[in-house]
Amino acid sequence: DRIEVSKRGIVRRARLYYLSEKVGKAARIKERKPERKTAK
Repeated sequence: DRIEVSKRGIVRRARLYYLSEKVGKAARIKERKPERKTAK
């Protein structure tokens, strides 16, 4: 039980950070790419 709870908490936290970082970085990179082309 203790291992399951610990694993669940770690997975949830890792998933949140992983999703947040991936979404934020991917969104920023995707937005920056078209912006540079338009600016050029």
